[in-house]
Amino acid sequence: MGGVIDHYRIFGQDPEGSSVVLVAQAAYHLGELLPLQDELRRRGVPALLVAPVPPRQPVRRLRPGYRRFQELVSAAPTAGATISPERLAGRARALVVMNDWGTPRELVERSQGLGIPTFGWVEGVQDFDDADTGRSRRPYRRVDHVLCLGEFDASQLIEQRTSVVGSQRLQSLWLAPPTTPTERFVTINSNFTYGVLSDVRRPWVAEAVAGCRSASCDWALSRHRAERGTSLPYRTSNRTASELLAESSHLLSRFSTLCLEALVRGVQLLFHNPHGERSAAFPALTGALIHTKNASDIAAALNRDLLTGDEVRRSAEAFLAGRLHLPDEVAAASLAADAIQTELS
Repeated sequence: MGGVIDHYRIFGQDPEGSSVVLVAQAAYHLGELLPLQDELRRRGVPALLVAPVPPRQPVRRLRPGYRRFQELVSAAPTAGATISPERLAGRARALVVMNDWGTPRELVERSQGLGIPTFGWVEGVQDFDDADTGRSRRPYRRVDHVLCLGEFDASQLIEQRTSVVGSQRLQSLWLAPPTTPTERFVTINSNFTYGVLSDVRRPWVAEAVAGCRSASCDWALSRHRAERGTSLPYRTSNRTASELLAESSHLLSRFSTLCLEALVRGVQLLFHNPHGERSAAFPALTGALIHTKNASDIAAALNRDLLTGDEVRRSAEAFLAGRLHLPDEVAAASLAADAIQTELS
């Protein structure tokens, strides 16, 4: 979010006293952390949900980090008091963050200095080696214990203590009926954030739109909350990407967690990578996942026979099995709570 975080906002009921502290930074994090909070409390373990409050800066309301915070506030339980990082670490029995390299890094380090166990729940697909980020983030190498989405994550973090728990949000979508579009509708996912490949954003979007128009397909443009710049001359949808996917036949995207969500929902994925991302570990899957490099590729893919959601899921099932833990019964929140309780015992 930028700047020094001097306080965190408490959401929902504050159990007071020592608690497992759950740090959300975006609205979609609530899909993991609220079920985890409920599961911990069901087991008699107090859990406190918080979010870092963006510092006061010039034109703060226009900054991507502040927009993400406002979206989180709208989706979260009722906001309560604020608390300083010092007091928050002092109250923590354990700390759970969704990333450990950005805003929460200072809280992770402060907690570790106090001997408090720290957990990082992998928030989505990751460029674990920073092949394309242009930075040295070292994602999920700072916390004591990483809660992984699937075996792939664990294989990338062999030097870390890991537990494969999955994603509560994506598991719920997997157990729900697949998307069942009756005609072609494309969600274009523009996700060029935090300075990663931002120079190719405009030509990427232009090519995506050109491909859809060439195939005479209706489309909607979804932009990540943290993406900078305007979408002109194209109009950005005011609906969330997940809302759009629920009605889409195809997702057109670069490297993004939304790619996994599309396949889980049974939405065909066009992985558009004309710029040569090296972290793009999404293999072609007959019918379910098609690689494209130009507008002609996109149009050709959209003109193929439309698959049902069940057909897409079957094609992607083996790939998803390595990326996501998707059991039929045991919830991800329960597995995450198991890992936390084991550490606390």
